[in-house]
Parts: sequence; structure tokens; C-alpha cells
Amino acid sequence: PKKVAPKKTVKKPTPTPTPTVITLKNNKDDFNLENKAIYFAKLDTCYFCNEMKTEWEKAKQNNISIKIYEIDGNYLDKYPDIQSYVRGFPTILRYNNDRFKVFNRLRTAQNFSNFMRNG
Repeated sequence: PKKVAPKKTVKKPTPTPTPTVITLKNNKDDFNLENKAIYFAKLDTCYFCNEMKTEWEKAKQNNISIKIYEIDGNYLDKYPDIQSYVRGFPTILRYNNDRFKVFNRLRTAQNFSNFMRNG
């Protein structure tokens, strides 16, 4: 009997999961207060916002199950729930049980991740 070569199965690359990020500018209909969601108020022209970008992106990739709202600081007046907590940029907030907690640690991916998960 002839031997039949086993069929080669081509493995499709697994798509890289991406975090759920809602960019908020003038689209307040996309805004919700959600338990365990992260709210990040920033400005594109802010030195500190740009300085932390790499660490922030790493943290987002490591926490893909957490919803993140990134709010353009130029439109902060459209989001009064957040506005009163923003004293400067960047401001990262975590909402849980009807209250906000403000991130105030060293801006590293590890600290961002811990805050995203545990507040």
C-alpha cells in the first residue's frame, strides 16, 4: 500500500488581543461611568503625557480586559464627571462603586497595571 503524507495544517497567527480604548473628544455619547473603568485625561501637547506614553501603552496591552476612556483635555468641559478631578495633565482615574480614585504613583507600566486592576 502507498503511504499518504499527512496533510500539513497551516496555523493561522492568533490575532493580538487589543485593549478596549474609547477616545473621547466631542463625542460624549460614548462616555459612561463604569465600575473598574479607567479614565485618562491628557493633552497631545503635554510633555508629561508624551513622556509616559510607552509605559502607558505597555500597561494597556497587559490589561486588555479593562475598559479605558482616553479623554482629550481640550474637551474636558464635555465630561463634568471627570473634569472636577483633573487638576493637571496627565490625570488617570479609576472608577469603582460610585467614586473615583486618582493615580498618584511613579508612571511605570507596572504601577499603571496595578492601578488598573486594583485601584
